[in-house]
Amino acid sequence: MPTNEDRMFHARNQMDPSTLRSYEEGVSTKVAREIARDHISRPIAFPTTPSETPGLPNYAEPLPLGPPPGIAQLDKIAAHFAALDKRELKRQLGVRDEPPSDAA
Repeated sequence: MPTNEDRMFHARNQMDPSTLRSYEEGVSTKVAREIARDHISRPIAFPTTPSETPGLPNYAEPLPLGPPPGIAQLDKIAAHFAALDKRELKRQLGVRDEPPSDAA
């Protein structure tokens, strides 16, 4: 007896009833059939060359490499907090900033 693959792979045989109901709540059977009919009635055209799809542009010029926007401001903030941390560490260690002596 031949196997009817349409019945074998039908959604009712592939998922539990509660999952099937949740799918049907999201998309009605009528809409799902219209989507399937629309897809089945049109042939699929695969690209003849990589990165080219017939009728649809699917390529954008790559952005130049560089630092992300705002990185200069983040560098300033990081330098400010590094200076504050250094000052706090000096205070905790008891190191004083002494003016340089005239060694010359």
